[in-house]
Amino acid sequence: MNKALPKVSVIVTTYNQEDTLAATLESILAQDCVFTFEIELADDCSTDSTGDICREYARRYPHIIRYTRNKVNRGARDNYFDTLLRCRAPYIADVAGDDLWCDTSKLRRQADILDRNPDITLVHTGWQYLDAATGATRPSDADTTAPWMQPVADGRMLLEPLLAANGSMTVHSCTCLFRKQTFIDAYKADEPLFRSGEYPCEDLQLIAVLAAAGKVAYIPDITLNYRVGHSSQLTSAADAARAFRFYFGTLRLRLRLQRKFGIRSAAIDRANTKAAAYVSSRAFAAADSKAVSELLDFCHTAGIALPASTRAKLLLRHLPRPLFALLGRLRR
Repeated sequence: MNKALPKVSVIVTTYNQEDTLAATLESILAQDCVFTFEIELADDCSTDSTGDICREYARRYPHIIRYTRNKVNRGARDNYFDTLLRCRAPYIADVAGDDLWCDTSKLRRQADILDRNPDITLVHTGWQYLDAATGATRPSDADTTAPWMQPVADGRMLLEPLLAANGSMTVHSCTCLFRKQTFIDAYKADEPLFRSGEYPCEDLQLIAVLAAAGKVAYIPDITLNYRVGHSSQLTSAADAARAFRFYFGTLRLRLRLQRKFGIRSAAIDRANTKAAAYVSSRAFAAADSKAVSELLDFCHTAGIALPASTRAKLLLRHLPRPLFALLGRLRR
């Protein structure tokens, strides 16, 4: 066994993905590389058979897979960054436990670009949707004609579209290969950006700091099948409350990144207004007047101008709680 450190670490963080995880791991193991790579596999206290699958793959591939099962549930964000910090390689990739790489040359081609271009911090690729129910694929909604979707672009060109995105992905994190040291430098300089409980996700701030630090390369070939079709319908006030916290936290993070990098535009302002209106709808669905007040205060402080129709609905927070709850149920 080659005892040298791997060139690439692949992060796989998972929670209750017994139906998909094995296929994900197989798609990584199929990579055709002339260098060594490792898989940092982290199970966040799954309650199904995900842990059994992790242990079996770690047993079969001890020279590749480094398996960690958390003693307590860390949550997606902290589990991801805990795992990233354990990675030993200078280059990092990740793939979610329900997605698939579909190009066996992905890592080799991306690593070659980073090897030859020390000013490139991130290499991303094309991707496509994979329907979880039917197995059919369809093109992504990425704008491949955009000026930042070039073989090599100034990373700061990505910041405005990244922070103005509403429901679409400028860069899909599961297609990326990036330099660990660039992340470590950003992490040491601003650890709360990655660890604050206010921010529920991990990919937005990671891609932003990588893009801001150098050039970004793009390979148009599709290397990822992004699985969609899992049930995410909000069926209860508790679901709506969780959605409120997630999307409100993401809005907070976007504002934080806009200030950090000095990015401001009409497109970003429109995106913030649209996001705040959606967050308010989740507060109403949760019948949570306190959440509505919290959002109003945040928008006032952040200078987000809400549409008149949204402001009128938010004024209903002053209604007695039973009536407010009734209105929340009627809106669902």
